[in-house]
Amino acid sequence: METLELILCIALIVLAVFLVVAVLMQSGKSNKLSGTITGASSDSFYGKTKGRTADAILSKLTAIVAVLFAILVIAVYVIQAQTAEPKADEKTEGTSASTTVENDKDEEKSA
Repeated sequence: METLELILCIALIVLAVFLVVAVLMQSGKSNKLSGTITGASSDSFYGKTKGRTADAILSKLTAIVAVLFAILVIAVYVIQAQTAEPKADEKTEGTSASTTVENDKDEEKSA
């Protein structure tokens, strides 16, 4: 495995773990709705801004990391596809088996 592939794979693992943690840390959208129905309110200044900024920052960060993750997955796929292309010697592999069978038949006829 090349160094670039190794670095990209490690970055994929780190981003995947971050995405899982970031999504789990976000508060659900249903929390706001249930608070409205039950009458719970956060009318204090700190309650309004704290929740909005932390959730907004985490939401934006999650979206950015998700896009980076998708781009990185595509990049790793393209790099691995380029390194896995069959070489000229491997393309003739199918004909070598039939040639071996023909050589065996020729040896049987001469014997």
